[in-house]
Amino acid sequence: MEVFSFHKLLVVAPSFLVEFEVFWFGSCKEFPGDYRLMKTLGTLGKELRQWNKSTFDCQNSKLTDIQNSITTLETLSEVRPLLATEKTKLHGLNSEL
Repeated sequence: MEVFSFHKLLVVAPSFLVEFEVFWFGSCKEFPGDYRLMKTLGTLGKELRQWNKSTFDCQNSKLTDIQNSITTLETLSEVRPLLATEKTKLHGLNSEL
């Protein structure tokens, strides 16, 4: 598993920083002092989970679909030579990983 990098996040989803700032400065103003920080961090976690789901959808299912397609094409290549379109598709799928 790869280490999480905010740099990659900002490249993949450049709107993240703007949305984060809007949320951070606009949330939990009604809570005083240290409790405000705790409440903001707790709410931030919920907001980030929602943002992640809406921005990246279900990456695990997409990854599984890509891997299944690659496996199907590789199995097919063992039976017969792949057509040019199938080779192009296989190359494209491999580059998505």
